[in-house]
Amino acid sequence: MGCSSSLPSVVIPDPGPTEQCVFTVKSAGMFKGDDCFAYKGDSTDKDSKWMILDKSKPKDDPRVNTAAGQRLLELENFNRAEGSKKGEILLSAVFDSKPAFTVMSKSEFSQTLLRPAWAMQFSKAVPVQIPQCAGFFDVTMPSGVMVRAVPPPGSQPGQVMQICDPGAKTPDSVYIDKAYKMMQQGSFRYAKLKKFSSKTGCSIMPGTRCQQFPAGFHLNVFIEGTTVARYCWVEGHRDDDGHWHEGHYTKSEKAFIDQTCFQLLQKPADQNGEPTEIAAWSCPGELDGGDITTENALFSTLQEGGWASSKLRVETKEFWDPCLSLVVSYLTSKEYSPKELKGDFSKTFTWPSGPSGHREHRRRNNRRGNHWDDYDDYDSDREAHSPAGVRVGFSWGG
Repeated sequence: MGCSSSLPSVVIPDPGPTEQCVFTVKSAGMFKGDDCFAYKGDSTDKDSKWMILDKSKPKDDPRVNTAAGQRLLELENFNRAEGSKKGEILLSAVFDSKPAFTVMSKSEFSQTLLRPAWAMQFSKAVPVQIPQCAGFFDVTMPSGVMVRAVPPPGSQPGQVMQICDPGAKTPDSVYIDKAYKMMQQGSFRYAKLKKFSSKTGCSIMPGTRCQQFPAGFHLNVFIEGTTVARYCWVEGHRDDDGHWHEGHYTKSEKAFIDQTCFQLLQKPADQNGEPTEIAAWSCPGELDGGDITTENALFSTLQEGGWASSKLRVETKEFWDPCLSLVVSYLTSKEYSPKELKGDFSKTFTWPSGPSGHREHRRRNNRRGNHWDDYDDYDSDREAHSPAGVRVGFSWGG
């Protein structure tokens, strides 16, 4: 890909099969779509270009179901035949660019086993033995928060269920504060929160590299996030031209990625065999900020400044092909970054324009001086306190 002016003057040889390398990954520029260059070492000079990560939407590749949202990523070197615009394909990956999401209230989310078994090691879930009970039981979690739990259908006393500890999670108030958006007019502000998750994955196939693994690899991905909506009631009013505008809600909404978990598997050569886990790891969400370092058996990746960083620094580790490490690092840091995931989520879920069954009329007839403090009774998601100066709540749709 790319014109000759963007190519290095000297082609850097491919790394050794298990050579430990340092790559700097950076966008190839606005005229090259989503492609990225992988540079050798820390320099991003033209002649340090080593490989290119080419993302595409092929029409005639039987491996890629573009109609279902799949995309193709190819790792190429710059060994190009005369007249060709493509180099040798070192590795290929097919991933889902439109993952499906499950959205629930926080209370439902805490008692629904959405997280796969391999990702449990990264969760705040607590195993709890089911007692003799009449449909539900109360349990005090390690954080001190009491949770009312409903055993799964068909479960028996003595069995163990996983329950998320709400006290170990990020408080709702943090999300609501970060989603704050000052509105120029109106009153009766409300806020609502939901949790979401997704399970998706990616197949990685050998090219000129990793041919000793003909079946390739599979990357499992699990995502947890939170979405918040803030509402404000705008009174009916006449504008400067005398036109009447009915009272209505204005809305601002924001999504947060709380955690992404990854599991890299080596596919079995025998179709009846079991895959082998190479590594499993998690990446933090976007609330804390600061530099992000991701470390596992294949690589250590640094994103200076956090998820908004324009480049990756990838140090590959011994025993594994550095090209495989580079592809997995890119996928987990870019294609499954909070920005990309939130973009995918926003295409599948949106908050309603206003809460049904609201108490706007009662509020209008019984107003106090500071309407920011007006609130409806919060549902089961309510925490012990709200952000300073803010009370949140209304119940509709879970």
